[in-house]
Amino acid sequence: MSKTMWFIVADGAQARIFANEAEKGGLALVTQLRNDKARLPGAKLGRDKPTRVQESANPGRSANEPHVDPKSKEKQRFAHQLGSHIEEAAKKDKFASFVLVAPARAAREIRAALGNASRDRLLGIVNKDLSWVGDADMATHVQGFGRRLQRPRIFARLFPGQPVPK
Repeated sequence: MSKTMWFIVADGAQARIFANEAEKGGLALVTQLRNDKARLPGAKLGRDKPTRVQESANPGRSANEPHVDPKSKEKQRFAHQLGSHIEEAAKKDKFASFVLVAPARAAREIRAALGNASRDRLLGIVNKDLSWVGDADMATHVQGFGRRLQRPRIFARLFPGQPVPK
């Protein structure tokens, strides 16, 4: 079994997967996924004309708003794409455990898209947007997450010298 721990840093439109192997230490970028459509304004995503509805009491028609706007739909599509990527990697045993670092809404959608194999390997979720942090600086930002996770002792083996809560 792999001893690799993944840190998945994501938001609604991009994700970077970093690997931290217990023997080597440090973080290395494994892969990067992007959905450029989710970054576009909703008006540029080809909004359809809203459907028209006629009320029974009034001869006029009014427009119906869609339940989900196109931008949110693209973000959900990306969350499912990322969830299936993580699930396939878990089935191929590419990592032992992972931490998801994402804003709350994106984290909920990504977690909902995970399958059983990957959900069992999830150590914890940190609701924080680190998509702006560069690859070289990522290790300094994730070192303090051990206190926020469900199983911090596993995290302490990967980052020696960090305090572990009781």
